[in-house]
Amino acid sequence: MKCPFCSFNNNEENLFCTSCGKKLSEIIKEEIQKEIESELKEISTLDSESKASIPPDLKKTPNNTEGSGVILHSEKTAEAKRAEYRSILEKVFADGRITPEELIDLNEKRKELGLNEAEALEVQKETAKDLGIEIKEMGDLCTGVLLEINTNKDYFVGEMNNLEFKMTNRFGNSLEKVCLSSHFEMLGKKEEKSIPKMSSRHQEVLRLPFKHTDRGQELVEIRVQYFDDKGNPTVLKAEIEVGISARDEVREDRKSINITVTAEKMMGVDLSHMAEIYEEKREPKAKKRSFYGEAEKEWTGLPIFLDEEETNRWREQILIDKKMAEGERNFGGAENFIRDAEKLSAKDKKAAREKYDQAHHHLNEAKSCFFKVREINQEHAPSLDRIRQIDHIISEIESKAGKLKPEPVVQKIRLNSSVLKLHDPGKRIFLYSKEEITLGRNKQNDMILRLVPNTYKKEYEERVKELLKGKVEEIPIEYFEDKKNKTNFIHSIRISNKHAEIIEKTGSFYLRDVGSTNGTFVEGRKLKPQEEILLKNDTRVNIAGVLDLECKFYKESKKEQKNRDMQDSCFTVLGEKSDSCFGIDKRGLVNAIKFKRLNNNPEGEEYLILIREITIGKDRTNAIDIDGEKVSDIHARIIYRDQQYWIEDLNSRHGTWVNGERVGFGAEVSLEKEAEIVIGDIKMLFEGKP
Repeated sequence: MKCPFCSFNNNEENLFCTSCGKKLSEIIKEEIQKEIESELKEISTLDSESKASIPPDLKKTPNNTEGSGVILHSEKTAEAKRAEYRSILEKVFADGRITPEELIDLNEKRKELGLNEAEALEVQKETAKDLGIEIKEMGDLCTGVLLEINTNKDYFVGEMNNLEFKMTNRFGNSLEKVCLSSHFEMLGKKEEKSIPKMSSRHQEVLRLPFKHTDRGQELVEIRVQYFDDKGNPTVLKAEIEVGISARDEVREDRKSINITVTAEKMMGVDLSHMAEIYEEKREPKAKKRSFYGEAEKEWTGLPIFLDEEETNRWREQILIDKKMAEGERNFGGAENFIRDAEKLSAKDKKAAREKYDQAHHHLNEAKSCFFKVREINQEHAPSLDRIRQIDHIISEIESKAGKLKPEPVVQKIRLNSSVLKLHDPGKRIFLYSKEEITLGRNKQNDMILRLVPNTYKKEYEERVKELLKGKVEEIPIEYFEDKKNKTNFIHSIRISNKHAEIIEKTGSFYLRDVGSTNGTFVEGRKLKPQEEILLKNDTRVNIAGVLDLECKFYKESKKEQKNRDMQDSCFTVLGEKSDSCFGIDKRGLVNAIKFKRLNNNPEGEEYLILIREITIGKDRTNAIDIDGEKVSDIHARIIYRDQQYWIEDLNSRHGTWVNGERVGFGAEVSLEKEAEIVIGDIKMLFEGKP
């Protein structure tokens, strides 16, 4: 492709001119601009003709501006403005990328057209959809750390060069262990610089050296890593193209640094904020290519994005290291007690037994830590080796000291179901962790299915019971508070006392009709008595033709796209948002199955089969989604293990509380038969059932 600016012949796949560094998609824009100018001339001509044909008494004057019925062609409608903005977007993202200069121009055009940020964002999303661009999740663009690069430099082949950055902490809190690194794709070289601590609003200039062996354009990945004030790690990433040249090839109009961002990352965010940052930094300066003259440096902001996968991996590793260290401390303590016991065994058997008891306790504590590591990473070999070693040592201890007495602990009640009662009238979430769950009208069932409200007046209780033996429709309306109660009561009677069962077989769940009177329907088909059907995600179930249920599978939670202000969007996925749900099943297995009522009391009762774990939070992808000002998107999780329910806080901002005690980071708290839970600012009562 021939560059229209310097006439240099480029390869077809080039995004930028190898000679002058200009974006080749500018060719398309030039042609479009000519078309727009041509169309504007035609509109102007038509406008003049239209004005000439309007009778003098109908022309707009200061005293005759309303009611004339005349719309001038020069006045753009809202739809025309959106169409023009859309047209510009299509041309800018023709190559799938955007430069800082284009970002500024787009923002200026948006203001010129009179579109606000929300309108512009809506047009961006529509355009992206039509262009087949998959928008990345909103909130990924980080503005809490401002990273700028000096673009007024040349880089020469075979010489030592420096990428010069200016980093600013725009958060309200300090950052710890900050690291800036660069990775040259073709060169295969990585450089990094570290800062122990960056206080709020602090600015630091960093230089990353490199020596390149080839001339041409080189893609460089820039990474920023840090820990926030809560100890949460974050990894941010940006990309630039660096032009490497020989000294005798340098031109004044050549760009050595090209900053571009993919459309997938930018089309789903408000472009105006980043554009304003660029505009603040855009100052005309003479390009003297001087490295040392501070006044000659041109600092250009780099759009940096959250690398969620790497951030999650880093957090997992931190938790693994923490639990491994805790386990090793307990393991080392156990070894010391065993040595003391062996020394005392000949002199004082009672004292030796006490030492063995202490060793046994420490070994179990260590084993619990290593099991936690295995939950995070099932392929973690060192923790598995330690578990096997501990089992062997415990066996040896018991053979030497006899069977050890268990520690005096309160016997836990083994639970297989529970209910969470929210302090929102009528809101209840039932949890089941058993292989067979019964459904029906009778109170002895696990899922008690009745249409509500369905109460009758107390004084007619005996009479209603008698009439139930005959035709239910004949029950007088005066027995009930209103017609709705009677209708729901009659419909509830259609549901059999024991209507159906949900059973588990080899890891899958099946629905079985147990010979109900009015049938069980799955996706409109009536099941035969005792017929079993495999439950799948989004399955619709109808009970007796009166109650509709929807079946949802929960595997893992994902971020819900939300528009946040700068401060909120800058919290790491491990702090405010806790999107890195490390314990979520990574093998793709189902963690929970939810049954939601569709046609009666849809917000009142939900039924959850808890297989392994579920998450709680504000995000709608959680199995238990709750609204509250202090509830994080993914706030906590409930786990079912060893016939016991446990709750873990996922490093939420406002915490999780059980019976007045805050749940510590990385800790799990056992939920007894009754427990009061507070998620942020939402209270709920846990009631376990054996």
